Amino acid sequence: MAAYLGTYNPTSILTNLIADPGLSTGGNFATSMSFSVAAGATYVIVVHGINPAITCPSYTFRRTITNGCRNTGFDAANDGSADLALFRPSGGLATWQTKTLTGAPTSTQLGSSGDIPAPGDYTGDETSDVAVFRPSNGTWYTTTNPATNYGAQRWGISTDLPVQGDYDRDGITDLAVYRPSEGNWYILRSSGNVFTQVTQGIAGDKPVPADYDGDGKTDVAVFRPSNGLWTVRGSSGNYGSFTIQRLFGISTDIPVAADYDGDGKADTAVYRPSEGNWYVFRSSLVAGQVSVFNHGLSGDIPQQADYDNDRKDDYAVFRPSNNTWYINRSTAGIFQQVFGQAGDIPASSPNRIP
Repeated sequence: MAAYLGTYNPTSILTNLIADPGLSTGGNFATSMSFSVAAGATYVIVVHGINPAITCPSYTFRRTITNGCRNTGFDAANDGSADLALFRPSGGLATWQTKTLTGAPTSTQLGSSGDIPAPGDYTGDETSDVAVFRPSNGTWYTTTNPATNYGAQRWGISTDLPVQGDYDRDGITDLAVYRPSEGNWYILRSSGNVFTQVTQGIAGDKPVPADYDGDGKTDVAVFRPSNGLWTVRGSSGNYGSFTIQRLFGISTDIPVAADYDGDGKADTAVYRPSEGNWYVFRSSLVAGQVSVFNHGLSGDIPQQADYDNDRKDDYAVFRPSNNTWYINRSTAGIFQQVFGQAGDIPASSPNRIP
C-alpha cells in the first residue's frame, strides 16, 4: 500500500507519494505506515499487489487518525497546557499538589515515602492521572480509588526505573521500566496486555523516553553521561535500528528531551546547571544547528513541558531553594510563581528523569 497527497497517477507512481510501509515482498509485508496532511487536504490510499490467481483479493484496512496533539506534560484540566504538579512524599501517605497556572491548588493523596512519581493518562480520557511506582515491591499505583486497591499492578523490581509512556499509540500510558543492571526495557502495552522487551543501555545510562520519530509512540532512548552519547531506537522501526545516535552533552548535563520546535518530534537537549543554559538540537534544523537558551540556576530542576498550549515545549525550572517555578512560555511569556515546600518533587514534565 502507499499514500498520496491529492491525486494518484498510476503511470507515475512516485508523483505525490507521501508514505509507504517499505519493502513488502512475500510474507514480510510491513503492516503499517504513518503520514501527516493539512486540515481539509485530500489524500489517497492505494492497495496494490493483490493477485487473484494466487489468493483471494481481500484485505482489511484500518485507519487511525490523530490530531497531532502531543504529551503536554501533567494536564489534569485537559486544556492542552501543562499544570504545575508536585509529589510530596512526607509522612505515611504521600500527597500530590497540582494546579493550573492561574487556578487554585488541588490536593490528592496517593503514594508513600520512597515512591517514584509516574503520572500519565492511564485511563485514556486525555487527562493526566497521579500515579507512583513503588520500588520496594515493584508495584504501580495508578488510581486514587481504594476500592480498586489504588490500581495496584506489579511490574518491575526494586532497582528498576519507571519509563511510562504510550508505546502503542492507543492514548493510554503503558507501564514500563528500565532495568539498569541488564540494560533492558520491559514494556507492558495496554493494547492487548502485550509484553515487549527491548535491550538498550548500560549501567550509568539515563533513560530518556520520548517520541523522537513523530509517529505518536514513545521511543526507547538513553543518554550516556560518561561520553554524552544519545541512542534512540525508534518505534517506527520496531526498535530494531537506531533512529538517532548522537554525541550531545557532557557528564554533568541533565537530559531534557522535548519538542521545542513543535514539529511533533522530541529534540535531543540538555540542561547545564553550571551555566543555567539549555542546549537543544532541534529536529527541524539541519545537522549541526544547535540553539542555546539561558534559563535557570545551579540547583534548579528542569520541568520542560507545554505550558501555553502551542504544541511547543517550554523552558521551565522548579527552584527548591525558594519553592518557585520559573517558566519561559514560547508564546505567552514569562511566568513565575511560588508553589511548593521543602522536600517536594516536581512532576510536570512528561520526561522526568528519576
